[in-house]
Amino acid sequence: MISLPRVATGTLRFSLAVVICSCFSSFLASSCTVLPLFAGEISPSFPALSKSIVTEAQSQSTSLQPSAAGAALTQVLTSTVTNGSKVHADGRMTSQAQFSTPYIAGLLPSIPVTLSEGALNATLSPDATSLHYHGNRTTASVILGLGYLKEQNTSTTFGGKADMATLLFDNLAIGTGFNHSVNRNDLIVNGVWQIPNSGLRFKATGGYLWGNQNFIFPSGSANINLEQFSYLFSTQFIIPKTDEATSLHSIGFSFWGAKANQLSNADGPRLYLQDTGTEYLIMNDPLTLSEGRLFGASSDIQFALRSNMVVKGSVGYEQLRFPFADGTSERHNKAYYSIDLNYEPLKSLTIGGGYKSGAGEQRTSLMAGIGNWSLGAFMNNGQNGVSDNRGVMLTYNIAISKQNQQLNLARRMQPYRGNDRSTMLADAITRPVQIPLTFLAKVDLTAVSRMGTATRASAMTFTVLAPVTSFTPLTVTGGTTPYTYFVSTGTLPAGLVLNASTGAVTGTPTTAQSAASVTFSARDANNNIFGTSSTIIFTVNAAGTFNVSVSGF
Repeated sequence: MISLPRVATGTLRFSLAVVICSCFSSFLASSCTVLPLFAGEISPSFPALSKSIVTEAQSQSTSLQPSAAGAALTQVLTSTVTNGSKVHADGRMTSQAQFSTPYIAGLLPSIPVTLSEGALNATLSPDATSLHYHGNRTTASVILGLGYLKEQNTSTTFGGKADMATLLFDNLAIGTGFNHSVNRNDLIVNGVWQIPNSGLRFKATGGYLWGNQNFIFPSGSANINLEQFSYLFSTQFIIPKTDEATSLHSIGFSFWGAKANQLSNADGPRLYLQDTGTEYLIMNDPLTLSEGRLFGASSDIQFALRSNMVVKGSVGYEQLRFPFADGTSERHNKAYYSIDLNYEPLKSLTIGGGYKSGAGEQRTSLMAGIGNWSLGAFMNNGQNGVSDNRGVMLTYNIAISKQNQQLNLARRMQPYRGNDRSTMLADAITRPVQIPLTFLAKVDLTAVSRMGTATRASAMTFTVLAPVTSFTPLTVTGGTTPYTYFVSTGTLPAGLVLNASTGAVTGTPTTAQSAASVTFSARDANNNIFGTSSTIIFTVNAAGTFNVSVSGF
């Protein structure tokens, strides 16, 4: 590790050459560009810069040994070779028969740099690129991903995530996390406060989920904009640390809630026809959702099964209530439980899995990560009318943090009672598993109302030259008057006419005809069509004959 002394805020007393290499897999050494970035004084040449930084590095007792640090840094910045030997980043030297060309790329994957005594750290590496800022008081990460998500519709989408947390005081951390996908966004804000030396830690979370989702209404599908507010409060009692790898870390209690809100009703309201067999019901669908209200509480525990395996679990209760437009409501009470397993079989390789079951969600998730790459998958079976969703996401994480990777997984995740900056910062960017990732909303059927009725008439049989008693084949109520009646398919028997204003059929048949179907329709003043299949079968017999007709719909 190369260390330089701390300087006044906003001032740097040296120049730094940033090595930018375009590399891919084993072709890392194919091309390289050196770009100088200047801050404060401008260094006239790379050898002078090398000499300046080496001198500073040798003055730090906590840095590399002077000989190793000087050799490694000189090798990186000047690309020189001494006595036909290659100098590695860790100070080792290997013999090379002929090695007269620059070999910067060979050392790039393991270049750590520390500036201002830990205020800014960086590691240049294709598989573990990271930037550490402000010692261990701040942590942040940016995650980019490409994934496949499925709800009622299926899509492949780019996604992203950004997290950041900082210590306002030694015992108070504030953090936030933001997730983005093609149809929704998720924002959380966490506050973590620990009473010094007491073993008590408190966490408060506020969440805001917004986006759109397809719902199937009686009149057809529609895309609805929604938002959802969530909260969580938890307290954690930290068990005193032991030297054993397997141990109980903490126990605690949590309670949480969430409320969905509908922001739009797409193109509603809609009118549609409901056929009862004897009449048509003209229905009004306002495209209204029932906005769910969730409340839950649980007891929580965290413990290490092994030094490289940590388990978090919760057991409790959830209630999900759906209020409806007609004043009624629907309540669902269910036991809540969740389990989250973290396993590190090898250094830099992490495997995780989780399961959650409650009143709104039944979610299963799997994750595998190596270096900065991570592949995750989840499947949610919505409960009590909440929609299902599932997806797979491949992500790359650029971390701005400082963590002691020499410790095993159990030690890194175990909180302790003193000034515990590491786990407080990690807790401040962690999204509580209890807060739902799915909109708690479903179609409200009680909001659908009947606007009117279109009544069918019976089959009609007439006789040539016999006047017809006036009758109305289609009766309409609701909508906006006046109505306009018309024949949409077929033709009335010769001699009969339809009154467009009243819907009455009158006249005297003049020609015999066999059974023929005629469909009548009507529209209101707003051009809403009420009926399109009120069909009547007309039969006209010749004069002096008798006919029995059998008709249907």
